[in-house]
This record gives sequence, structure tokens and C-alpha cells, in this order.
Amino acid sequence: MPTTIEHVGIVVDNVMEAKAFLGDVLGLEFHREVDLPNRGVKAAFFRSGSIQVEVIECVDPDLREGRLGPPGTRARIEHIAILVDDLNGHLDALKAKGVRTVPPDPPYTVTPGRTWVMTDPGTTGGVMYQIIELDK
Repeated sequence: MPTTIEHVGIVVDNVMEAKAFLGDVLGLEFHREVDLPNRGVKAAFFRSGSIQVEVIECVDPDLREGRLGPPGTRARIEHIAILVDDLNGHLDALKAKGVRTVPPDPPYTVTPGRTWVMTDPGTTGGVMYQIIELDK
């Protein structure tokens, strides 16, 4: 069962510019920054109440075009992240309703403090969701 929406992920052309806007212009509270060279991304998280905004810059050119879009695109909302208590149980329920994930089967992606998987937007009304279980 979902516990909460954790964050909204936005792919951006330049994470430093996005950080300046979110912090200096909107006044959101900076939470954390991650650099994942093995995944070709760097990201920053800002808090807005109980929800976070994640801005993601793809440093790999091939990944960048696939996630950000054609040249000239500066930003786009990519996903909504939802926390669950039991990732496998939740995914079983989603799959029973026709939802596909990327990757389709374990092992799922592991980053510090969490295990997660993305939904295939073609099976979730055009929206990509990141389903996350936090380490216990």
C-alpha cells in the first residue's frame, strides 16, 4: 500500500540553474544532493512541506536526450515518486492490474537508502511513477 508521495522528479538542462531557482527564487529548503556517475546523473532535492522536488541533470549525452527531450528543452516533469512499505507486494498488485515496470523483474535499482523501480508510462495513463521502498 502506498504510504506517501515522496517527490516529483524534474529533468533539467542545468542542475545548478535549477538549484538557484528553487532555493533563491522560490525559497524552497535544500535537502540533499547526489552524484551518480554510474547512472550518468546528478540531482538535488528541495523540500516543500512533506513533498520534495528533485531536479536531475543527465551528464551522459545519450541519456540526456532520452530523458530531457530534443535539443533546446530546458526542463520537463519526468516522474512522481511514491513510497511503499513492501515493494514486491505492491508491484505484484500493480502487475495484476496491467502495470508494467522498468525493469520488469528484480533486481530493481538500489541507491543509498532505497530500492526502487519505474512504471512504464504506457501502462499508467502516460505518467511515469517511481515506486520506492526505503531501507529498513
